[in-house]
Amino acid sequence: MVGEERLAGKLTAKQVAGLTAPGRYTDGDGLMLVVDRAGRRYWRLRYRIDGRRRDLSFGPERLVSLREAREAAAAARQQIRAGVDPLASRKAAAVAGITFAEAARKVHAEHRTGWRNGKHCDQWLRTLETHAFPRIGNRPVASLNRADMAEVLAPLWLARPETARRVLQRMRAVISWAVGQDIRAEGIDFEIVRRALPRQ
Repeated sequence: MVGEERLAGKLTAKQVAGLTAPGRYTDGDGLMLVVDRAGRRYWRLRYRIDGRRRDLSFGPERLVSLREAREAAAAARQQIRAGVDPLASRKAAAVAGITFAEAARKVHAEHRTGWRNGKHCDQWLRTLETHAFPRIGNRPVASLNRADMAEVLAPLWLARPETARRVLQRMRAVISWAVGQDIRAEGIDFEIVRRALPRQ
């Protein structure tokens, strides 16, 4: 990547179409078109907040026009003026949207290499797909609480206690993973969940 290139005034759509040499071409106020050595072209906003320099990407130029990049940059600058880091805000929004099902699949993928028993590996996810996903699979894992866990376990608790125990253990693993990934602020006390259910 070569250094930053400053063209006279703001970029025009015609200039943008002709910029193919690797470099950073500024449009002003931190917005730039970045062309990498492979010829890929994408929009980026460079800004400072709390004394730190940050780069916020708006996507490839083939999908995001100059006008759209300027609008996105203006919205980001408004957040910065309000004291909000748009990059941190974007990451927080992405994390908050992770569903229980997505989290469970991530946990399963991360642990499957450590499981020697292939049958257990398959059953781990299938148990949640069968019993938990229909009730809470599409819900953000960050929003789930003890009542949601009890709702999943209630139909199994007396009828299929061994299955209920496995579902509880696997839901606990997903919630713990979400806490470890800073997706949730805190875990769920599954002992209280147990006490909320009938005595087996």
